[in-house]
Amino acid sequence: MIHTAGAQPAYGSDADCSGRVIDTARVRHFWNRAQEGTADEYRRGLDLQDCEAQAEIHFRSESEGRLSLDDATGWGVLEQNGRTRYFFCASCEGILGRGFPARAAK
Repeated sequence: MIHTAGAQPAYGSDADCSGRVIDTARVRHFWNRAQEGTADEYRRGLDLQDCEAQAEIHFRSESEGRLSLDDATGWGVLEQNGRTRYFFCASCEGILGRGFPARAAK
């Protein structure tokens, strides 16, 4: 479930996030391709001028989580059951930008 489709600047950023959005297709693309990483890897890849967007994820196991996607880096953060996990998708840089699903389908 996506409560707010528009992206916002990452914490501490003044990035212009207009035109950046999250939708079900982008979340699926990320989730189907992402590999779990570490908090250190996430911090090394962090872009302080990035945009981010969030989606609520419902798993088949009937659990839920909140997935935050970073636009510029291909990283995402899943918060679930009090635990934070980090995922990287090499083909997901720019995932919140215009036309991303069209590029991803190629």
